[in-house]
Amino acid sequence: MFWRWKIRKKHRDQERREQKDAEEGWRQQIRDEKDEYDRRLKEFRSVFKCHVCGKPSARPYKTISIVWDGEYDGNRVSHESDDWTRPDDLVRCSQCQNWTCQKHLEEDLCKKCGEKL
Repeated sequence: MFWRWKIRKKHRDQERREQKDAEEGWRQQIRDEKDEYDRRLKEFRSVFKCHVCGKPSARPYKTISIVWDGEYDGNRVSHESDDWTRPDDLVRCSQCQNWTCQKHLEEDLCKKCGEKL
């Protein structure tokens, strides 16, 4: 009987180790994804800046995709993702097409283009 107890204990210990390893793998994957996001955000902010004051964009534009399940009851699934090709808080000037923050934008013209008129 003692040997059965020992075998069960060995299996339980092995299962705990495997679970612990799996959890550590998930944590590492989350850390890697966060590091990748931070790296991309830093690169994004170095590209998208207000051309009047130089203030970098805080975040990329968010796109929301809504998918209907096709049934009559109207169930839907939405998915939010980052659009790294344009900033969320900067707007293009209608004349020079440069990215401008809201503070330096009047009637779709940046401060620089407004002073030229």
